[in-house]
Amino acid sequence: MYRQDCDKSSPLKDFILVMLVLAAIFAAGYVMKLFDNFLGANVTQYILFGAVALLCVLTYTLRISTFSYTFYFKQPEPYMDEAFCTLVTPKLPEEIGTFIVQKGVADKGKVIERVTRGELRAVLAPGEAYDSCCENVKHHRYSRKKKSALHTLVFERDGVIHMAMFDPDERMEELLQSMINGTLETDEYNAAAEKAADGERLEQ
Repeated sequence: MYRQDCDKSSPLKDFILVMLVLAAIFAAGYVMKLFDNFLGANVTQYILFGAVALLCVLTYTLRISTFSYTFYFKQPEPYMDEAFCTLVTPKLPEEIGTFIVQKGVADKGKVIERVTRGELRAVLAPGEAYDSCCENVKHHRYSRKKKSALHTLVFERDGVIHMAMFDPDERMEELLQSMINGTLETDEYNAAAEKAADGERLEQ
């Protein structure tokens, strides 16, 4: 499988964000003292609590909660289990060709989209259009970058065309395009066919 974590933060951006959050809290406390005599202590405390809560939600949305993409494009390599002296082939949690979008914190993100191999239709470059006769189209966005810089993953489900804007890196785009074009499947099946043919020749 191949996993891509998007919207990664840098130490400098995180430092600036922390400073802004602290400054906003101190500023809210100062404003609360100014309006304490006019609105009352309880009202100003509620306002301060609401402001801090809103700031925390915005911080979580902008920096902590990020998108990640995972594409299961081949079976993992088998390895030797030295304890039992057996060859073990790990099992994937998803079928080959499945593309998953998660949103959340680190590796604990919630799956918000799961596209199977048979649903994949195209990967469009930024600004590229998709010709479809289907009138039922749904749009999604799985990145915080500007729309003009995003690719579009086109997939079809239950007669509906879905246009999902996302931000794949070069490797992810290459893998998805190869799966849609059939080159990944052809390479894997050709290799398996050659091994099977070699085995038949040996038996003969």
